[in-house]
Amino acid sequence: MTVDLLVAGLDHAVVGPPPFEVRHDVTIAIDGGRIISVGGADLADVEARRRIDGRRAVAVPGFVNGHTHGAFALDRGLEPELPLDRWLPHVFAVSERVDPDVAFCSAQLAYTEMVRAGFTACVDHHYAQAHRGNALAVAAAADSVGLRVGVAATASDLGDGAVSSDEAVARLDELVDATRGSDGSVVEPWLALASPGRRESPERCRDLRAWADDRGVRTTYHFAETTAWRQLAADAGSSSLAHYLLTAELLDDRSVLAHGVWFEPGDLPVLAEHGVWLSHNPVANGYLGDGIAPMRSMLDAGVSLCLGTDGPNCSGRADPFEMMRTALILARANGGDAPFIESRTALELATWGGARAFGAADTGALVEGARADVTIVSLDAPHLQPVHDVIWTLVWSVVASDVRTVVIGGQVVVDDGECVTVEVPAVIDRAIAAAERLRVR
Repeated sequence: MTVDLLVAGLDHAVVGPPPFEVRHDVTIAIDGGRIISVGGADLADVEARRRIDGRRAVAVPGFVNGHTHGAFALDRGLEPELPLDRWLPHVFAVSERVDPDVAFCSAQLAYTEMVRAGFTACVDHHYAQAHRGNALAVAAAADSVGLRVGVAATASDLGDGAVSSDEAVARLDELVDATRGSDGSVVEPWLALASPGRRESPERCRDLRAWADDRGVRTTYHFAETTAWRQLAADAGSSSLAHYLLTAELLDDRSVLAHGVWFEPGDLPVLAEHGVWLSHNPVANGYLGDGIAPMRSMLDAGVSLCLGTDGPNCSGRADPFEMMRTALILARANGGDAPFIESRTALELATWGGARAFGAADTGALVEGARADVTIVSLDAPHLQPVHDVIWTLVWSVVASDVRTVVIGGQVVVDDGECVTVEVPAVIDRAIAAAERLRVR
């Protein structure tokens, strides 16, 4: 038998589905874009078109970024450091000056950073809607890098940049038709709602959700990020934040809610009952002064959680290991006498949970038949030794630069720490030039 790719002699592999199991001396065989075997010595003599040395390394399912904004990678340090509601007007002012060229350069930079850090997929909430071609430019950037991206385009009817219902549907249809008609594209079209009730009226939310259901498109939106959302729900005559989302028809298992810091305890069982996914973005929540999401209470209530970085302009960088560590640190600091959330849970949320929030039920685990989205982390550095507990090391000691190899759909996208699908120096040069154009505007 000859396979496309063999990752041979791994010291460790984290196999699933949850509860994850750590196996030792593992070889992974990949063919036709899927994992065909996770074995040991029985695979040592298999022929492969490409063989990767797995010694002094651990393989994990690819990380999924549940919430980000790739078109804002060029904004790092551009907006003043302010709390969310005072920061957002600056972000919207910048977004009105993003054209397709800037959107492409920014997203390509963000996606190159993400794959090098071990992400294999992300939900990219794109609301730089000043130019109709911006979302298509973001999709093109995803294809160039090879990252699996849910490009979620907005169509707000409130505030600056509002568009009519006809224009909203036309833009969304254009994204769906362009991406679903492209052979081999890694792009999934999504619907994004910037802030239901603040940027989209309940009527617009319901209309666009009906469109999304008709086109088979998943939805993502910001909500309950600050205490201001509680007043919004009260002003709309809703008894709770969860009730508000029910009236807007935004609670189901095809939706990813970003942030969710300020839900009341009584809201959490409602979120769990309706299966909505919640992307917990701990670094950005801290940066913007949003507060600490009740992660322990959410897990106890059965809320479906994944983890996200949010945009580079409010997180600094896209690092899945920082994302996991920060989530645990804040949960433990906020938890009182509650049981600690363990490292294993954080890893499962960042991989398996993210894959399900993304709608990719055939990935998120290193098992036979799964789509081959695999991240291989080097253990060959002083800060990673000794390895008494592999999962503990992954969550508490590894940093993004320890990622050695990333495989997406069976294709090697990162090899020996470097993205091989694009010329990284050229990506950086184009991004710097585009950032200067954006700054001048």
